[in-house]
Amino acid sequence: MTPRDQKFDKAYFDESINWKVEEGLPKLHAIATKAGADPLYKGQFSFDLFIKHYELLFQRYSRGDNLNDLKSFLPEVVRVWEWAYAEEAKVFSAEDMVSRKGFDKNLNLYIVSLWLISVALCLEVDDALFARMVAIADHGGYNQGKDLLFERLVACRIQGRQAATTLLYPKPYEKLYHSIDAGERRIELINAFIQGWYPALKKAYWHERHTRPDAGYFGYWCFEAAAVAKLFNYAPGAYSESEYFPKDLAQYRG
Repeated sequence: MTPRDQKFDKAYFDESINWKVEEGLPKLHAIATKAGADPLYKGQFSFDLFIKHYELLFQRYSRGDNLNDLKSFLPEVVRVWEWAYAEEAKVFSAEDMVSRKGFDKNLNLYIVSLWLISVALCLEVDDALFARMVAIADHGGYNQGKDLLFERLVACRIQGRQAATTLLYPKPYEKLYHSIDAGERRIELINAFIQGWYPALKKAYWHERHTRPDAGYFGYWCFEAAAVAKLFNYAPGAYSESEYFPKDLAQYRG
């Protein structure tokens, strides 16, 4: 198994992944489900458990795991996502939940939702699983129709949703979104998007994490670009050789 990510070797990913599976996830689960614990803490730890699950998925991708194995693991990530959302909704107010789950309020949540939807599209998951993922990301309809890029991707599998009119985060996503309908300029635009993607996301919680390997580096992957390239049949270009582009996901055929 050869790592897809070149910043760290396989031994690093093995150690980090094994710790998550053997210690980190069980400890978080015990805290999140402990009887009599402070409900707010349980709600937060439930969300933390979801974070560790999707980070585990991305770490396994970086390590070089087989795509079909990752496809098999994705339903478990979705199960925890659903469970964590339900636990949070029990203890946080409606206003707090909007702050936590609204795409227009929470950049990190938007990025992660976009990533998971993009990975699901690239791996060609079944309609039922995809619908479950979109339902969680929608936050009871609050996020439906909020963002042009998210809706354009979802529309490849689910029609009839509320139309979006704006890009919530034009920096950096404007070039990627506009590349879809840009005809001969689409490769130029997606190339420019990939070049500016990582620098433009300095506010993301995972930015520069490679400088803090103990934090659990999981790679810097522009899964949304892979989904766009796959779904809209982009020709190869400089973008597809970028260290941030998950090339084999864009080429996956189940």
